[in-house]
Order: sequence, then C-alpha cells, then structure tokens
Amino acid sequence: MGEKTDVFDLGGDTLLPGFVSGHDHIVASGWTSRGVSLFGIRTIEDAVAKIKDYADENPDEKLILGYGFNQVEYGRWPTKADLDAVVPDRPVFILDFTIHDVWMNSSAFEARKVSPDDPDRVPNVMFWQRDENGEQTGIGIEFQWAPAFLAAGAWNPKQEIPPIQKRFYDAAAATGLTAVHVPLIAAPSVTNQKLSAEETEIAMAHLHELENKGGAEAPHFRCQRFQGPGGQPGGSGRAHGKVTRAI
Repeated sequence: MGEKTDVFDLGGDTLLPGFVSGHDHIVASGWTSRGVSLFGIRTIEDAVAKIKDYADENPDEKLILGYGFNQVEYGRWPTKADLDAVVPDRPVFILDFTIHDVWMNSSAFEARKVSPDDPDRVPNVMFWQRDENGEQTGIGIEFQWAPAFLAAGAWNPKQEIPPIQKRFYDAAAATGLTAVHVPLIAAPSVTNQKLSAEETEIAMAHLHELENKGGAEAPHFRCQRFQGPGGQPGGSGRAHGKVTRAI
C-alpha cells in the first residue's frame, strides 16, 4: 500500500463489487404474474379445473387472467374449446410459461372482434395458431394476441407501471443488485412502437419522481429502443438511438 491508499475498516464485514443484471424486464415481472397461476400443473384437465375455480371465486372480475400454461407438459396445445367448457361468459387470457404465447377462449376472440381472417403480423413467427380447417384454435403465438389483450382492457400502464416498478426495483436492490439493464419495457404493447414509447416515458418519469423524493431504492435502469426490420420494435443487440437512464 502506498501513502495515498485509503484503508477502510469494515469491522469484519465483506465488501463485494456491485452485482449487475445484464438483461431484465422489471415491468413484465408484474403484469405477467396476475390472476391464476398454472405453474406446476401437468395436464389440461387440471389446468382448466384450476381456471374454473379461480373464475368461480372471482365473479366480479370482467376478465380472467392467468399465466404458466405448458403445452409440453400437457402433451398438446390447449384450445379455446377447452376454456369455453369452464368459462364461456367472460374473456380469458392465459399466458404460457414463456410469457410469449397466450391461450384465449371464444369470448376473448368475440368480445375483442378478432376476425377469423385476422392476418398474421409476422408469418410463422407472430401468428394465430390454426387447425386443419384454418380456424383459430385459441392460441396466439409471440404477441399476435397483444392488440386483443389491450382492447380487452387487460393492461393499464399509468396505473400499473409505477407500483410494479417500486415493488420489483426495491426487491432487486434488497437482493444486492446495484444495476439493472432493461433493454425493453416488454409490456403487452410491445408490438406498438408509439404505445411502447409512451410506457417508457411513464416508467422513467416515475423513477425520477422516486429519486427526487428520496424514496427510490431501485438500482440503475437503462432502456434502449430501436426499430427492427419491417418497422417492428427490436430487442437486444445492435441497439442504436437514445439510451435513457434513471437512478
């Protein structure tokens, strides 16, 4: 040690470098964990039974939301007919275990005016699953379902983003994370660049508000936005454009 070395006595405690999460979607952690959880459910019969129980226990909910269905465990993809048998009168949106695909009932298609010939946003990538007759089975692949989900009123960014951020950024800080890189808000509006930009503004404004009030326990937040091929919002890698930062 030289004369200019600062020495700190930690009294036996351990000092470690900051832990940085390189890729996280904090807001998505909130909106993708609402309603009935199907994690651990291994058959379609048990899945629909649990959805029915949840719907019966929550008669005032206009929409039935859930997450965690697993077609690999079930041995086949679930269908809208499976859901119609237990919840025929209210729109149902169940996210799969990857949070990319959604299982919907007929009421969800009808109430949100999803036409039988609704075009695929990106053929073979973002599309409605169809049977041999060309009819929608009830599964929207890779956010094809997002416009219907938004139209159903299943997502309110102004009301939901602030509490989600406070909860999960505080949780991240409590586990020792000193920085979190968020490449995208990853809300249900991810296919709509205008709405996604508005949500980013909501998220950043709330974090700055927390910082200014001295009540922010959240680690660093960075959000990158760029446009991919065909005008679709891009994800990680080859990012360019504005990088925003808060606390």
